[in-house]
Amino acid sequence: MTIAVICLAVALVVIGLAWAAGRQHGRRGMAAGQPATTADDVLIMQARQLHAAEISSRLPALTALEQHAQATPWHRAAVVETLTGYLRCAPSGDETVRRAVQRTLSAHASPAHGDAYWGELDLDLDGAELTDLDLSGAVVRRISARRAQLRGDTRMTALRARDSVLLSGATLYGDMHCDDMIVEHRTDMALATFKGAFSADGCALHGGTVLSGATFCGPASFADTIFFDSVALSDPRSGPAAFRGKTSFARARFTAARLDHVGFPAGVDLEDTRFIRTPATPTTAVAVLHALGCQR
Repeated sequence: MTIAVICLAVALVVIGLAWAAGRQHGRRGMAAGQPATTADDVLIMQARQLHAAEISSRLPALTALEQHAQATPWHRAAVVETLTGYLRCAPSGDETVRRAVQRTLSAHASPAHGDAYWGELDLDLDGAELTDLDLSGAVVRRISARRAQLRGDTRMTALRARDSVLLSGATLYGDMHCDDMIVEHRTDMALATFKGAFSADGCALHGGTVLSGATFCGPASFADTIFFDSVALSDPRSGPAAFRGKTSFARARFTAARLDHVGFPAGVDLEDTRFIRTPATPTTAVAVLHALGCQR
């Protein structure tokens, strides 16, 4: 069984759940004297076409799915799962369709787009190949791009995740822009590789933040970012984060941090870096900052 077939099967299961929701919606409409809406067959047909062997069938199917989700709110979760499922399984060389799917998700992920906003999406992009992903200004439930390959520049500026942002094991080949990002539950970038510049200035990161084992090949900045809960820059399983370029935590605020064996060979800016309160570990805030400063 091929990966594409598996992904299509998963999408059809989600569509089946949406079908049940659609039937319930139809019953409510009939009870209110309105005609029932039955568009499940359209949804299933277009999902199959998106995964069709003929590339010429995919862009029309994408357009039909977008229009269907816009007109049928209770099917939006199923359409989003179909689109993210395609990105997780898209064959190599299908760059045009992959970029179009990404643009469709971006166009419906931000409240700034008015009626085109589809609500707080759950974006499962684990293992996907993505290019120039732009989710700036998005308000979503969760983004998971674990082990994904992100080419070009990745933008999540001013993104808000009601749950989590998960990039563990991902490889980002261009620059990563996530300034002013708000994460309400967890940020996990363990073992991720950032080959370009990394900018996460002015973020508000609630819940745990995991950077252990991550590699920052270029300059990395967390200036003015508030870490409301624990930060792991090192752990026994993943090892320490590697900051190979100039790094800044200027004016950052920490609650607690684990920094065993973390070094900053190109230098680190700690201007006005402070702890909100004493860390939960026996290490004091002063000792943590001293350790950071000693390894510039």
